[in-house]
Amino acid sequence: MKKLYTVLVVAILTSLVLAACGAGATAEPTDLLEAIKQRGYILVSTDPNYEPQSFLDTGGQRLSDTKCPSDALTTAEMQGFDVDVAKAIGDALGVETCFATPSWDAITAGNWADKWDVSVGSMTITTARQDILDFSVPYYYTPAVIAVRADSGITDLAGLEGQSLCVGAATTYDQWLNHDMEGLGLPESSIYAEAPNVTVVPLETDQECAQAIAAGREDFVGYVTSGTVV
Repeated sequence: MKKLYTVLVVAILTSLVLAACGAGATAEPTDLLEAIKQRGYILVSTDPNYEPQSFLDTGGQRLSDTKCPSDALTTAEMQGFDVDVAKAIGDALGVETCFATPSWDAITAGNWADKWDVSVGSMTITTARQDILDFSVPYYYTPAVIAVRADSGITDLAGLEGQSLCVGAATTYDQWLNHDMEGLGLPESSIYAEAPNVTVVPLETDQECAQAIAAGREDFVGYVTSGTVV
């Protein structure tokens, strides 16, 4: 959402002009912002299994007076940093925040077909993604890290050569491990190390990699993830 804040400001100013000039029945919305404000909620896509950024609140109770669609989650059913950011956006617009939880590769592929309005999900801005998505200014920075099993004996990147590493599918970590630097689309100044030669084991998210190790899975020695996750 590279232009989110600019677009919202322009759209809000336009809607204010229309409100001042118009009268009578409510007009059909002419843009996404106007549609969001008319219906009273913003539908945000995010990951339901990416603690601490976004994850299901297993003890949360769906809000009884919610405007969220029946197949969307309310703020009472989600928690995490990205969830708080999304709620702050809804609060600033004066609407309720609701959550859709599609797969990560569906979010990054674009062509959302109006299934949700925006994505707040700790997405890295890359040149390839900028071709199909508009980004806001970054709202936080975090380094990527590699976590390995405590009994692996691995203490540096060289020790990973020939090993298997888990990674979230369609993530920048996935592209880095596969040496796809063109697809990664990041400036050289953002890449501090060359990826080791490993067998890549993709799961739906890198959080699932950690959960698989905790459950006893042994076909990979570690995984790549955000520094905020480990």
